[in-house]
Amino acid sequence: MAFPAILPMLKDERWYVVRNMVTILGEIGSAEAVNALQTTARHPEPKVRKEVIKAFMKINTHAAENTLISLMDDDDEDVVKQAIYSWGPTAPRQR
Repeated sequence: MAFPAILPMLKDERWYVVRNMVTILGEIGSAEAVNALQTTARHPEPKVRKEVIKAFMKINTHAAENTLISLMDDDDEDVVKQAIYSWGPTAPRQR
């Protein structure tokens, strides 16, 4: 699994590196990635937070849903819109 190589990069100073690692975790789609993504969900760069939302939509776990809900209260309007959009017709449903 690629987690050992990706996890340290989630703390990189360059937002675009973090965003790319979040994208990879979303593509892997493993529930194991949820904890790492949750810590990244409050990254200072809105582009990273929006990518976290996209990744969570691919992983679809209860913990991911809770983080998506919390992002609906983000300071950045675009992040809020992305979080709300994520609950559209293809959104994960509460179990």
